[in-house]
Amino acid sequence: SLTYMAAALDDAVDIFHGSPAHRAHVLVIITDGQMNPLEPQKSQEIPAIRQKLDAEGVVTFGVVVRKTAAHTKADIDAEETLKPVTSDAHDDHFVNVPLDDMLTEVFNDFCDPAGRFGSAIRQQAQNQNSANNTAPPAQSSAVPCSKWGVKLECRSDQACNWKAPAPTSCPGNGCTNLNCLELPAAQVSAGMTCANCKLSGGAVSCTAGSSNPVGSGYCGATVCEEHCEEVPCEQDTANDCFWDTDKCQRKVCNYPDKNACETDPDDMCMWDTTATPATCVPKKCLHFTQGTCDVDGDCQWDPATLKCKEKDPDCT
Repeated sequence: SLTYMAAALDDAVDIFHGSPAHRAHVLVIITDGQMNPLEPQKSQEIPAIRQKLDAEGVVTFGVVVRKTAAHTKADIDAEETLKPVTSDAHDDHFVNVPLDDMLTEVFNDFCDPAGRFGSAIRQQAQNQNSANNTAPPAQSSAVPCSKWGVKLECRSDQACNWKAPAPTSCPGNGCTNLNCLELPAAQVSAGMTCANCKLSGGAVSCTAGSSNPVGSGYCGATVCEEHCEEVPCEQDTANDCFWDTDKCQRKVCNYPDKNACETDPDDMCMWDTTATPATCVPKKCLHFTQGTCDVDGDCQWDPATLKCKEKDPDCT
């Protein structure tokens, strides 16, 4: 059957454009027949759309599904038209499989770091992390970890982790000391520069004449989120990963004993003796924005210090 791909790929570009940058951007095209556009001129649009997908950091895979173990002219023709749409190198992002092998050779493969598809996804993630050392991608408030400019804030968020070294350059007008965020337009109009501003409490604040140099690192997404299944997640102890219901997260304050817990370098952990057995947990009211503080029933926001603190049990 004829499969019209140009419009579908164009829609995918729009979807990935609004997707958080810390998530893996993966597109899988599955077909059981040759991909011929319904209008001949549309075939010329596909290479340009592929470039748009590449610009969004999308890894594009192709899967031809055939009904039998033996190859036919139909699935070979499908292979010839699908391969050019996949990411480079095409052979590493493509497979032609019998329908009965879809589960083992395609779907299970995505979460196998040694598999054809799984290794390609991991390689792209490593390339992005490497690039982040010099020029992290521009981030917005939609990206959770970009709002944390202080190591303590970043480490307290189980979706994030503090990474080093700090960037030496940023795309566009991003500031290296602000997680590569750009200065708000109002601050630019007021004559502020990157050095006049800092990122803390989830917001950019600027003071004329101040100097805020680039720190020792930046806040980025934890590698734990790369694990799709419980077993590899729990086995990644080097990154303090644990399986939380349906996704892999980083355990905050993952210390095995009381001494290590209470000597955390950022002083954000406490030894909880009410738990059985006693365990290390984040300190109460470890919130850095008023919004997250206000929703914690045991905490209240102090407008004088702009910090979250425990409520006084004697006050109503």
